[in-house]
Amino acid sequence: MHISLVLNKIQPGGGIEEHYHKYDADMPIFDHICYVISGRVRANVGDVERIVGAKRLIYCPSNIRHSITNIGDSLAKLIIVSGSGEGAKEGVPIYF
Repeated sequence: MHISLVLNKIQPGGGIEEHYHKYDADMPIFDHICYVISGRVRANVGDVERIVGAKRLIYCPSNIRHSITNIGDSLAKLIIVSGSGEGAKEGVPIYF
């Protein structure tokens, strides 16, 4: 299993374009958990859209389209933890 930890700083109006991580034998799992440190973002995960503020998590499972857009007036900061490895894909979009 491989894990990455990234700090993303997103300018107002900017974001992470819609994408997904293909679920296949080479990369059976590549999920993200995004922790919003500050700011206000619009998170789209599959068919679910939510406005998410500080101290909240966004879960982006493998093979599900997702995007994040800073809809606030200031810099949004997110810590993104990504994991990949072997095993059965589980999960659906979940917001805490």
